Amino acid sequence: MKKILLSLSLAMISLFTISQVDVRSSIKGFVNDSSGPVAGAEVVVVYTPTGSTDTTVTGSGGDFVFNNLAPGGPYVVTVSKVGYAEANATDVFTKFSETSNVNVFLAADFEEVVVSAQALASTITFGNGSVFGEDVIDGLPSADRGIQDIAALDPRVAVESSEDFFSLSIMGSNPRTNDITIDGVSVNDSFGLNDSGQPTLRNTFSIETVKQISVDITPFDASRGGFVTGSVNAVTKSGTNEFEGDFYVFNRNEGMVGDDAEGNSPNVFQEDTVGFSLGGPILQDKAFFFFNFEEFAQTYPAFYGPVGSGATREALFADQALVDRVRAAAQTLYGFDPGTYNTEQENLNTNTFLKLNYLVNDFHEAELTLINTESNLIKVRGNPPFGFSLDSQWYDDQQDVEILTGKLFSDWSDQLSTQVVFSTRTQEGNQDPTRGDGFPSVAIIIDNADGSCSLDNSNCTNPFRSIWGSSRSGQYETLRFGQDQFRYNNDMIVDSMSFSFKGFYDLNANHNITFGYEYKEDDIYNSFRVCGGGCYGFSGIDQFEAGTPIYYLLEGGVGGVINGDAVNWVLESTSMFIQDEIRVNDKLNMLLGLRIDENESDSAPNANPAYTAATGYRNDVPIKTRDVQPRVGFDYNATETLDNFFEFLPVTNVVENLTVRGGWGKFVGRLPAVWISNSWSNDGGINKAEYEAFTFDGSPIEGLTFDPNSDNQNRTSLLNESAGGDVNSLDESFGLPSSWRTAVSLDFDLIDGWFVGLEFNRDRVNRAFAYIDPALAGNAVGTLPDGRTYYNNSEGDLHTTTTDLGFTNSFSYKIAKSFLDDKLRAYFTYSDTESEDVFTGGSSTQGSNYGRYPTFNNQFYPNWATKPTLWGADERMVATLDYTAEFFGAENPTRFYLMWKRESGRRFSLTYDTNPIGDGYRDERDLWYVPTGPNDPLVSFSDDTGPDFYEFVDRYLSGYKGQIAPANAGVAPWITRMDLKVTQEIGLPESKYLGDAKAELFLDIYNFGNLLDEDAGQIYNAGYTGVTKNLDASYDADSGTWTYSNFDPDIYNYVNGARFVSVYKMQLGFKLSF
Repeated sequence: MKKILLSLSLAMISLFTISQVDVRSSIKGFVNDSSGPVAGAEVVVVYTPTGSTDTTVTGSGGDFVFNNLAPGGPYVVTVSKVGYAEANATDVFTKFSETSNVNVFLAADFEEVVVSAQALASTITFGNGSVFGEDVIDGLPSADRGIQDIAALDPRVAVESSEDFFSLSIMGSNPRTNDITIDGVSVNDSFGLNDSGQPTLRNTFSIETVKQISVDITPFDASRGGFVTGSVNAVTKSGTNEFEGDFYVFNRNEGMVGDDAEGNSPNVFQEDTVGFSLGGPILQDKAFFFFNFEEFAQTYPAFYGPVGSGATREALFADQALVDRVRAAAQTLYGFDPGTYNTEQENLNTNTFLKLNYLVNDFHEAELTLINTESNLIKVRGNPPFGFSLDSQWYDDQQDVEILTGKLFSDWSDQLSTQVVFSTRTQEGNQDPTRGDGFPSVAIIIDNADGSCSLDNSNCTNPFRSIWGSSRSGQYETLRFGQDQFRYNNDMIVDSMSFSFKGFYDLNANHNITFGYEYKEDDIYNSFRVCGGGCYGFSGIDQFEAGTPIYYLLEGGVGGVINGDAVNWVLESTSMFIQDEIRVNDKLNMLLGLRIDENESDSAPNANPAYTAATGYRNDVPIKTRDVQPRVGFDYNATETLDNFFEFLPVTNVVENLTVRGGWGKFVGRLPAVWISNSWSNDGGINKAEYEAFTFDGSPIEGLTFDPNSDNQNRTSLLNESAGGDVNSLDESFGLPSSWRTAVSLDFDLIDGWFVGLEFNRDRVNRAFAYIDPALAGNAVGTLPDGRTYYNNSEGDLHTTTTDLGFTNSFSYKIAKSFLDDKLRAYFTYSDTESEDVFTGGSSTQGSNYGRYPTFNNQFYPNWATKPTLWGADERMVATLDYTAEFFGAENPTRFYLMWKRESGRRFSLTYDTNPIGDGYRDERDLWYVPTGPNDPLVSFSDDTGPDFYEFVDRYLSGYKGQIAPANAGVAPWITRMDLKVTQEIGLPESKYLGDAKAELFLDIYNFGNLLDEDAGQIYNAGYTGVTKNLDASYDADSGTWTYSNFDPDIYNYVNGARFVSVYKMQLGFKLSF
């Protein structure tokens, strides 16, 4: 009997996908015989883990499509028709956001048919994004066991680790513009506080629940929205007809951590993870469950201390005697214990996950998911070199989220399928001082070990150096205790409800229509004010003991009502989309789509007529936006084109398949509610007022003495309407962040199993956040020696608007190959990204977003200009080696997974530690004027740091002499890191209760290179805001000259801290699976 071998084509269409972020996948294909398309053939798809079945009949063109399929597999595809032999495709696997093509040839019924299908490998795919399966998730070394480590395998995803958080940037984007979903439901930080983009301090869900992770850079599917530069999507596990589960533990402690760059080792450090999962049938072939619970507990050490303590970071002036004196004064005079500096930090994170699936019948499936995460992180503030704080300045950052989601997947006919999703979510956050918020915030400026502050030192007489200053070059130090200035009754709650409907209509062989509607409502409550419990600045400890400050600030509700300035507003979002996936021919598919997003607030901020009269800007503007987003995508198999038209190229003989994908369209991002909420909070004395007093000669404020009760502060009389306050207005043409995006990729399947992928992404900003100081232009005073305008302005009102300036260009490529019968897998990828923005937007307040980052050659409105972004990395390289050995037999494999990355450092700007431009904001953001040399008539030095300065200029800034130093042109040292994970599987005897069980032992070594070489893997940068503030400057308006002083050539900070991000740290683990 004649055999026919059918090939199963699993061509992935990742640029434009049939599924939205509900993480369902699709199988489509064509059935042909020797004469052409076969109509009326029955096609049955069976999902083996649950036995669920979908059936359809081929159309007139022999076409069929199955939507609403769970990603993964295996699936069995069976094709049959009277007069033909049955064709079976087994081991068919699908991936999230992709469509698998199964093209089947039917033979006459007297012929034997064998269909071969190769399962999709859980390795890395490349296109306009990446998909990672369980094999990669289980094998990859992960310092935090989170999705960020998996996502960072894509070279365009940069994960920056700092001392108490991480940020995830895609192609240099602000993390708040990304989208993170789990099973299609948003797990973004709805309020926008966290650089991780998630609503909790660690991952919102355990990595043990995840079976696929997708990083989508430019999915041109019109059903995808809510991001500007990228989306990270997790697909979770489900229960099957078999009971399966696992129990796991992971541990690391101080003995598993390397010494820091100064040779210090931690005296205590502990991280413990304990969890278990269980899944299986509730009713065989009908109802299923999957449950996971995980707890993560950690103890962080103290890593700073007084002078002479031997700590990693030592204070500049404060010794133990000084600390004892301050503590004694606070307790004796005011009855408050300000704490110490070596308190251990205890943190806890718990994840609970439950998924229920119910197969109603052959046409309908229901799903219910619960996610509950509670987390806290003790955050240390004001440690050297940014002052010296006692632990009453620390705060407990508590962030929780609960998400309940119901879904219904329906197949109404062979042509029509739908998805309905309803979800509720509550996100809560509060930041409580570790010793309570009953005592005000205190900052004492000192420049001597005896706790005094010399009046000859301008830092001692500058009141803003107290609460807002930080030390530099050993000139002064701020000793801090009491509550942090931002933590008085700091609470946030976002209650969300969302509904979505998505339909698929298979019109014919050449047209698949997708359409849908989405609605979301965010009810936002925010209680935040600066110095709500009172902030006091003192020049020297004597002043604190006398209770006579040189600086005082109080903010709160008008009339002194505590929390009277809290705000509550609602944002409603509505989206509609429609698209047509067009099969032009057997080589080319096109996607034409349109998406419309509308956002509207239920209220407007309180009107302030005085502000409007003074600035011309209304401040009672509600949010009301509409964005129309056209999308076009294509997927073209160019193999024949390459062979026919480029046969003269030497590569044609080695290319087995070439796919070209691309697209163009508009994408609209999310709204960081924390920024916009400022417009409701800061209304200039209508709802919130502020009282500020200070002196500039170091003498106490007349008539004001220290009040140790933060709830009192004479707030009733001080916080009246006449006290006023700042205003943050919103432009009437304000809209959400958006970009026009273009992408082209080429995927080469080469001989001998080699794969090469090339991709280009081009983004052009349509709208980005921008800020205007309404008072600035009217306060211009004169011209600085280098030609820049200077002002006599003060920090205050801001107007939020948008700009169309900014762009991103990114090139990336990937090479992958398997060796030794797939026992060794090698992967290398590289990206080169150029991204520029106007405002970095790395803070939670509009004032900080405007005033903490470098001014670009005095580019205030209307002269905005772009600068290289601080986010992400310009260049990234990632390589992995995954090797499985059989030292103990095939049943007990040993797996080695090595991950290596090298990326450019964080950008920075060379800035003064003074504010000669006089815009009234931070004394750290004005860019240098770079002298032509020691003989430049515009510059002289008043101290002996000049020679070091000019040596620095000759070495690093020779191309900018006589100019303003460019913003964010500096690049910190490159970061190189190598991680290793070893997994040893141990087969266990089959038992009555555990069945076919196995055990696994794990050894993770983060920063393995540092274990081999203590100088490797270290991280240095110029700080979060990227300003060096390493030079003082003053100018003489009469002579038109600069006077420089106090230059510090050491511009980098060592980044390690309590998370040990610069040194090696090991982790041991055990898992029992059954």
